[in-house]
Amino acid sequence: MDDNSITLRQVQPDDAPELHKLNDLFNGEGCNSFKNIADSLINNTQEIIFVAADGESLVGFCCGQVFQSMCYPVKYAEITELFVVDRCRRQGIGKRLLSVMETELMERGAQHFHILTSKDNTAAKNLYLSFGFAETSEIILEKG
Repeated sequence: MDDNSITLRQVQPDDAPELHKLNDLFNGEGCNSFKNIADSLINNTQEIIFVAADGESLVGFCCGQVFQSMCYPVKYAEITELFVVDRCRRQGIGKRLLSVMETELMERGAQHFHILTSKDNTAAKNLYLSFGFAETSEIILEKG
């Protein structure tokens, strides 16, 4: 497969079965149910999702959201997920997904971007650094 055979588009509700399979590969089997994913595609109007398709089969996705805080004068965006199946990696698909997402987020008013990845995910960090992202000294605290 070459990169030219892959098309990028915004997600559609009928992509739920394929996205469920991809999410199982990305986050571990059973991380989220098909029903939750299908419901999110219909009801979550804040999340933006682009998919990479090889014909009828999805081979990757990128998710993002735009936020506005009363504390800051500009909107910011978080690119929350980026995944490409193993067999399609190192073909520029992740770059294309990230590029189309960044463009969409800017069109929606985002002027500042956040992206999270594991400190050990060298391939992802290198991709993000090539897009002008920089590592920060901030830490993330979680609960729940």
